[in-house]
Amino acid sequence: MASEIRVDKINSLSGVGTVTLSPTGVDIAGITTAATLRATTGIVTSLTAGSLTSLGAVSGTTGTFTSHVSLGDSDELRIGDGNDLKLYHNGNNSFIEDAGTGDFYIRGADNVRIQSYSDNEDMAKFIKDGAVELYHNNSKKIETTS
Repeated sequence: MASEIRVDKINSLSGVGTVTLSPTGVDIAGITTAATLRATTGIVTSLTAGSLTSLGAVSGTTGTFTSHVSLGDSDELRIGDGNDLKLYHNGNNSFIEDAGTGDFYIRGADNVRIQSYSDNEDMAKFIKDGAVELYHNNSKKIETTS
């Protein structure tokens, strides 16, 4: 059975580049602006961009990032059907917000540590099968024991 590539519509594709149809898909190369890029049937298996300056809404069920995801101040990384979990920075402070149902878990394979970013000083340690330690100025002040 032969494979098909169907292009119903390309909206506002401009720039210095090429569009190539091949047995493996559609390649858009060069400096290109696409107002709409959509797969209405089938599956988009990969989208690779050397330099991506803007990306609108993206939806799907699975995916892998092989590099960084950079968001601006007050942009949110939202997880869950109802945006249950949000990670963001508002320009002054950073937030992890859990607004979904159920408990919020932080898990580590061994110990879980909370440290300062600038000098890696411990603020709190939660030791697997052991104590909880609280620190002031990287000096342990309180700990639980068995």
